[in-house]
Amino acid sequence: MLKGTELYKCEKQTLSVHPHKYLIINKNQTYSSTIDTIDTTASFCVFFSDEFVSDALQFATSSNEYLLENPSGFYTRELNFDQKLFWLDKKMNALLTIHNDEAYLNDDLKTDEWCAQLLKLLMSTHKEEQIKRSRVVALKHSTRQELYKRLCYSIDFINEYFNTPISLTQLSKVSCLSKFHFLRTFQQVFKTTPYQYITSLRLQYACQLLKETDLPIGDVCLASGYFDESSFTRLFHSKLGVTPRWFKKNS
Repeated sequence: MLKGTELYKCEKQTLSVHPHKYLIINKNQTYSSTIDTIDTTASFCVFFSDEFVSDALQFATSSNEYLLENPSGFYTRELNFDQKLFWLDKKMNALLTIHNDEAYLNDDLKTDEWCAQLLKLLMSTHKEEQIKRSRVVALKHSTRQELYKRLCYSIDFINEYFNTPISLTQLSKVSCLSKFHFLRTFQQVFKTTPYQYITSLRLQYACQLLKETDLPIGDVCLASGYFDESSFTRLFHSKLGVTPRWFKKNS
């Protein structure tokens, strides 16, 4: 999403895609999307052909010897992602920024290279998700899958409402887990607590506002989910080593 908000409905979930977030739809997955606003919005979707994904997966999992002997082989496994929103990291953001360059994407070769780089990043994201899922302690694979899926519900909830008050009761309810089960499993999988994760998102958003807007520090504080500017400044300094005012001035 480049500007505005687009609502996606898939697997009985409603996910709000904003700028700095993206959603991955799996092959043959049923979904619908809605933009319900009179304001100007801008979004785009990238669709990969089966052949393109197959070639990338085969390259990532095969030796050079095999690839030389099977240059046109078709990889049967699919790349399936858990249904959740993903935050744009620096690499993904830099790559997607190129999408706005019409001169770049009007060249077929450059477009294919761009798609290959994008798919490579998505495959790296998929590998990271597999590692997180493997941290769920459960005897059955199906149990591990279900627990991770429920944790993803809480992640989506946090990503959507991180700058509002969020309680443990809300998160456990969204995940359909008891409070202690949720806390233990969340920390086990994501190597951080819900509070620490929310704090990280709030500071990340604050940095974005300080860098990209002319909002005064007090407004940035409120927009990031904090109600006391002094406490916000102390937290910002303790985590980033500088004050919000210094960060804004030197960004």
